Amino acid sequence: MKHLNHDKAIVIWQFEDAPKQYQSLSQNGGDEDWIAFLPESFLRERMVPAFLEEGSSFGCYKVEKHKVKGGIILIGCHS
Repeated sequence: MKHLNHDKAIVIWQFEDAPKQYQSLSQNGGDEDWIAFLPESFLRERMVPAFLEEGSSFGCYKVEKHKVKGGIILIGCHS
């Protein structure tokens, strides 16, 4: 099996399971469902996948975007 290149992987957590420093970025006030980390290397090569955009199951109401060291954090909110 080929060695996985984790610097090109998207990581997704349920909000309450995500690292606290990522949870603290939210400005939505309690309606968060998901957090995703997209590494910089992924963003240089591709656009944000449609399944992580506003209106999707990830963030049916809104998706917050926050720049962090090494990439961006997306926070999906339901209201």
